[in-house]
Amino acid sequence: VTADDGWAWSFTGLRRYDATDGHEIVYTVTEDAIVNYSTNYDGINVTNTHTPDETSVTVTKAWVDANNQDGIRPDSITVVLVKDGTKTDKTLTLSAENNWVGSFEGLPVYRDGGIEIAWTVEEAKVEGYTSATTGDATTGFVITNTHEPEKTSIDVTKVWDDGNDADGIRPDSITVRLFANGVATNKTLTLSEDNNWSGTFKDLAVKEGGKKITYTVEEVGVPSGYEVEVTGDADSGFDVTNTHEPEKPGPKKPKPNKPNKKKSHKRALVRTGDGTSLAIAGALAAGGAACVGVALTLRARKRNEENGVQ
Repeated sequence: VTADDGWAWSFTGLRRYDATDGHEIVYTVTEDAIVNYSTNYDGINVTNTHTPDETSVTVTKAWVDANNQDGIRPDSITVVLVKDGTKTDKTLTLSAENNWVGSFEGLPVYRDGGIEIAWTVEEAKVEGYTSATTGDATTGFVITNTHEPEKTSIDVTKVWDDGNDADGIRPDSITVRLFANGVATNKTLTLSEDNNWSGTFKDLAVKEGGKKITYTVEEVGVPSGYEVEVTGDADSGFDVTNTHEPEKPGPKKPKPNKPNKKKSHKRALVRTGDGTSLAIAGALAAGGAACVGVALTLRARKRNEENGVQ
């Protein structure tokens, strides 16, 4: 029996009754076994059944995004099953709840004519990521999404306010440490005249866990005699200002008085026994002669004059 005759047959010229006792003969058929088919008989009708080989396709999602550093990873992604280059209506939703792994089950291995089907997968576009698919239907597919975390740099400038190192105590270099969200990092800068007292922290992550990192700086070991102040921010850059007030010269000592070569004058006060005051002023002439004028006032006489007594 072949496909050319429609898989149908006829046995002709068969005796209907048994020649011995005349009973009606019951005819049946058997079929040689067919590989990968089961056989079911219904009289002389034969049904061959084959269950097509089935397969499953496993899909795993991998993320290369520094553990979602920028916080843009979606909660889930959609994978479409592709049959011989044509998208099907079968999809998978992968998320953290299923550990980003899923399988397409019950897929036929062959299509009409016994040709093996080429099963592949495609991912719906994920914003901010590039996608690459590796593997095959037998071993499983791995879809890797890659995102390069955003980077930044921070400039730091040292400013000296010390009268142009008037006291000569400015150090040859200083060290600045970087802090992220208030926690000291292992990143430092050494600033000196060789780099014009400026430097840059490079290749710094902008975010951590999807939140923007707050960067600050501090000077390590502020030089003795200086006070430090940090101004600016991570976007515009930081200025680290060291201030020292130069020592001022002390007050000038007054010049000693020179002897006066001009005439000198002496004054003496003499009291008499009765309370009379005697004032004597004298002046010495250039030739050494002395001229003394004496004024004497008696209190008693003064009282008499006041009383009109001559």
